[in-house]
Amino acid sequence: MGLVKTLMAACHPNCTACTLHVQCKTTCIPATWYGRESGAWPQSRLCPDHERALYVIGEAPGWNEDQKGECWVGKAGQLLKTAYIDYFKFSNRLDIFLSNAVRCHPPGNKNPTRTQLKMCQGFYLADIVYLQSLYDQVIILCCGAPATQSVLALSLKKSFSRQGDFTDFRALTAPTPKAIVRLGEVVGPFLSDPTLPPFPRPCPVFTTYHPAALGRDKNYAPYVSSHLKMLSDYIDGDLTYEIKGGSLKIQMAPMPPTYPLSRLSLDIESYGILKGQNQTQFHPLKSMVHDGIKKEDLVVTVGLSWPNEKDELEHAIFIMSRESHRRRLWSWIKKCRKSVGEPGGCNTHQTQPNTVFEYLIGQNLKFDLMYLRHAYPECKTWLNYPLPIVDLMITNYLLNEGRPEKSLKALAPLLRVTQYKDGFTQYRADTDLVLHQYNCQDTAATLLSQEKLEGLIGTLYGDSTPKLSSFNREWYTKLLWLTVWMEEAGISMNQQALEGLLKSYEARMVKLERGIKNRWDISLRGKGSSLSKRGIMDEACRTLLTMNLLVPKLEKTATTRDISFKEENRNALLDVLPATSSSARQLRAISTAHTVGGTLDRYLYPLLVGRGKGHIDPTTRLIEGKIYPRWYPVPSEWEDGSTGGTKQCRIVAKGPACQTFPPAIKKCITSRYDYLLWFDYSQIELRIAALLSNDPWMMKEFSRPGCDFHLGTAAKLFGEKDAKKMRPVGKELNFLVIYLGGAARYQTVLLRKKRIVRSRGQCQQDIDAWWLQAKGLKKWQEELYESACTNGYIQLPLAGQSRTFLGNRWEVREQMKEIVNIPVQATAANVMLSAQFELQWAFMQKRMKAVLPINVYDAASIEFPKQELYAVQHEMKRILPDPPYYQALCKVLGRRLPLEYDVEIQRITA
Repeated sequence: MGLVKTLMAACHPNCTACTLHVQCKTTCIPATWYGRESGAWPQSRLCPDHERALYVIGEAPGWNEDQKGECWVGKAGQLLKTAYIDYFKFSNRLDIFLSNAVRCHPPGNKNPTRTQLKMCQGFYLADIVYLQSLYDQVIILCCGAPATQSVLALSLKKSFSRQGDFTDFRALTAPTPKAIVRLGEVVGPFLSDPTLPPFPRPCPVFTTYHPAALGRDKNYAPYVSSHLKMLSDYIDGDLTYEIKGGSLKIQMAPMPPTYPLSRLSLDIESYGILKGQNQTQFHPLKSMVHDGIKKEDLVVTVGLSWPNEKDELEHAIFIMSRESHRRRLWSWIKKCRKSVGEPGGCNTHQTQPNTVFEYLIGQNLKFDLMYLRHAYPECKTWLNYPLPIVDLMITNYLLNEGRPEKSLKALAPLLRVTQYKDGFTQYRADTDLVLHQYNCQDTAATLLSQEKLEGLIGTLYGDSTPKLSSFNREWYTKLLWLTVWMEEAGISMNQQALEGLLKSYEARMVKLERGIKNRWDISLRGKGSSLSKRGIMDEACRTLLTMNLLVPKLEKTATTRDISFKEENRNALLDVLPATSSSARQLRAISTAHTVGGTLDRYLYPLLVGRGKGHIDPTTRLIEGKIYPRWYPVPSEWEDGSTGGTKQCRIVAKGPACQTFPPAIKKCITSRYDYLLWFDYSQIELRIAALLSNDPWMMKEFSRPGCDFHLGTAAKLFGEKDAKKMRPVGKELNFLVIYLGGAARYQTVLLRKKRIVRSRGQCQQDIDAWWLQAKGLKKWQEELYESACTNGYIQLPLAGQSRTFLGNRWEVREQMKEIVNIPVQATAANVMLSAQFELQWAFMQKRMKAVLPINVYDAASIEFPKQELYAVQHEMKRILPDPPYYQALCKVLGRRLPLEYDVEIQRITA
């Protein structure tokens, strides 16, 4: 009993380890025994109801917890108990204890700092040590990022690949045994009972999202459910996997079998897998330039897995330093390629390909293909379109576009395929048998995970879903090959012009910083800059309140909950502040400095010097006048753990983000040949909105050759005389309305773009007048909403891209802007990507030098020599008016609109 009293002393008000105790009502809120009276705690091994305990660690107490002096009693606590504990019936199998990583309420519900997490570690360690003295096993469930960081020293995303792993608390950076002794008068058991160890024994740890996150966004529900299902299976002893690491029977460089291959899983291990090799680059050319790797050393081993005639998995390994192994590997690729035949059209309803060979599959397959094609040019003929390829990340995206588990190491355990026990390991030589097991574990896990994901897609979306159609497979085959070609080609940049920009912007930045410092004593960089920026935003809000003006809605930072200094907030304040006020002058000057500084830090330094702190990372630096960004076809995780991509079904570039180049830097894009051509589809998103909705007014307008919808809107607003001058306003209103923008935004656009003052009521009248003509579009948008409410998702035809929208009707209505956005933007992006692929493939078939290295959503560029000018223009006239995706879409819808495009050609001079 004395030990229990000592343990419960953790809630006494004398803890001053951090500053949280100053502002909270209850200091050090202790853990509670779920289902028991407040303050109850097991006193001996006879008290527990079960032999095992589940110890739940949350983030920090909220306002309700602080007032009542008990953890998990607010809304998040109720959701934890109903959706987490009761739904999975954990209390029927274990005793449950609820706690938090930080035991005092942070003011404003701010996220706990690292210092606060560190100071509170001793409390939950003491609880676990004591519980381990009473129970056979203690299992930990971390809810949210702070708890995960405190227990595992990992981000929440990375922890998803470590579900069920045992954590050794001694490996934590803090507290050390010495630190626990220092806090001993608060922690208790470490001093009061010397028989207890200073650290808990290793415990299995599971992680998931905090109930508060689920309360804010119901789309987290499938992810939380899958995490808790793993925990439930572990408790029942059912957490088993199909593949046990190290147990595979692997053939050494065999010839391909005589029977037809249906699916082949491929995975390479690059040079970073060997000891003594530090791989910092994940593009083959960058590996050679920045990591100093020879071409023949880029790829160490290649693993293959495939189903044999009995549908049993077989595995093979190829050591790429051996010529005989390489030749045999090419025999496999040739066999697959010859089974495919020539590319043809797509059947939108067929669910199985016509050919015997279905696909070559991999996790992040683009990485493997690029390294093989670069290191061994002899295989380029076979490792190329029309070889059908599938990336597991795309299948995972098709199942659920927001799933946090994107890496194979996180996804395979979730699907009960295999578990990766160890972290990243390097091996002594390419002949290491453990390396071969690891390589083939990836290929086998990829193949089995693909089968399971396809089954889940059929269950969730129905067997007739376009996600499983042959059109979908052909679409993503083309998209993957397009991104391979783009990454290999690189984007030509005028280095001399960039260097001139760098000098100009550096000089301008120095001048701006000096002027702001001298006039207002504000530091924009370094120590004290964050405090200065926060003070500026606070002062601007005070100015508005003093003048009895309405403070606009401003976004707050996620961690400190202070007003964010982001551009949207600054612009919102500038829209309402008197232009001559001191706050407005400060914000304008600092916004200019931020724009200049952002161009330097995000673009010029990365392109010419290096990215990151100190600009020492060469990943984005020009190589012989070209940049090589990484293109993400879907939200993905790359080999180095970095992530990118968007749910909006557009391809996205990072390292550098060339699609968001400011105008000054975009002008530095040039050509490796004589010409640079830019083309874009005219008003493509409005045309797609008209086509999908079948709105009579919009269909009629866009059926006219040369239709300028923006000009027509401007003419209705300002008259024919001023229509041309006011066309930008018409364009803004068109896009604002179809994506459900409001009068306030329209009012801001008028003021900012044309200095036109218009009342909120007049702006609303303009919007209402627009909608009076587009009743068909409004009806279609409401049908999308009803579909989202009924199904929980919006699914596009043909490629089957979708977005999840869970919750009740009100919660789905809150996501209405996304609901109407996804079909239009995604379809428009697909039309552009279809045209871009067909152009590049046509150039390659004709053995032309022309390349399409960049996509900017509704625009793309072509670099080509003078002698190919006619051929390029001919192919554009053939393909752009009716690319294959658009043909198929119009066929499915039973209607069509003409596509129009604009072209700009630049002659490049030396």
